[in-house]
Amino acid sequence: MTRLLVLSTLVAAPLMACNPSADCSKDAAAPQGGDPVPLTTEDNLCLVADHYVAGPGAPGVIMLHMNPESWDRKSWSIDFVRGIHANGWHVINLDRRGAGDSEGNPRDAFEGDGGRKDVEAAVRFLQNQSVSSFALVAASNGTTSALDYAVWAQDNAEVEPVSMVMMSGGTYTENQHSVEELAAVQTPTLFQADDEEGLWFDADLDAVDPGNWTYTEYPGAGHGSQMLDHTTDVEADILDHLDDNWPQL
Repeated sequence: MTRLLVLSTLVAAPLMACNPSADCSKDAAAPQGGDPVPLTTEDNLCLVADHYVAGPGAPGVIMLHMNPESWDRKSWSIDFVRGIHANGWHVINLDRRGAGDSEGNPRDAFEGDGGRKDVEAAVRFLQNQSVSSFALVAASNGTTSALDYAVWAQDNAEVEPVSMVMMSGGTYTENQHSVEELAAVQTPTLFQADDEEGLWFDADLDAVDPGNWTYTEYPGAGHGSQMLDHTTDVEADILDHLDDNWPQL
């Protein structure tokens, strides 16, 4: 499979900011190098994200953690987050709805259109930062929100991700939309999985792949963002994939 260079330009849009009296980030703490920021969703939930600021014109990476019923933005390896930022990119490490410091019901992050709205709120924030393009990095059922946003964005002529990373996707990824719909979007996508889990649609990969997907297995790597703790190859492959799909860099 080959990788396709794609450029998406973000259209200026107003920042979706929380009401200061209900700023869910005011007591939140971010690791050194990041700033806790509030984001407001289309359905008026206040979400918290750590924003790692980059220079003017830099692209952005939105990170979507595993199941918000058990995980939050702090479950990502801080070294991994800083590694992305060190490449000169904005990073939005988001607490999906119902997780960590964010408001909402966690199941709504992967059942229905709530997950898409979470991603959209992060995209709007980046737009306000004059970010030129963005990618999605998603773990476990964070892949559900990534797929939902990608399909919605294309269907509604909204700004689309330059590329995506799906770590340990599964049948839950297709809660709202199918992998065939993802193929139709044609976003360059890196799929990563433990060799024992494999890819949930492995038998159909060649038939579905639009020609710009990459699939890599890692022996004994575990599930989702936990793979980052088992082999440095996971992080290296993600950084390579992101870098390969920023044609302006």
